[in-house]
Amino acid sequence: LNTIEALPARTGLPASKDVQNYAAQVRALIKSEWVFPSALAQRVYSVEVRFRVKPDGEVTGIAIIKSSGNSLFDASVVKAIKKASPFPPPPPGGEDITVRFRTKGKDEEG
Repeated sequence: LNTIEALPARTGLPASKDVQNYAAQVRALIKSEWVFPSALAQRVYSVEVRFRVKPDGEVTGIAIIKSSGNSLFDASVVKAIKKASPFPPPPPGGEDITVRFRTKGKDEEG
């Protein structure tokens, strides 16, 4: 089972409903473009990537903030973000996005 989360920027304030909905929309767009490297199916990986969405939907500043330790996996996530862009224009407060991709290996329980 592979999971992906889109997290609003950590500002210390609760994210508005608009920002939460936007993050979910971005997550779905990225997930639709993500191709999981099948060679990695037996292992568990998790990566967090942060980026900014400009008012026109263009993505800038893609940065891996927590690497999975596997460059192939990390690159697959960055590639999916680039392929999914441009995104719809972000609502106020929704410009900075952090996504977390996590895989569950075939031999992992739960």
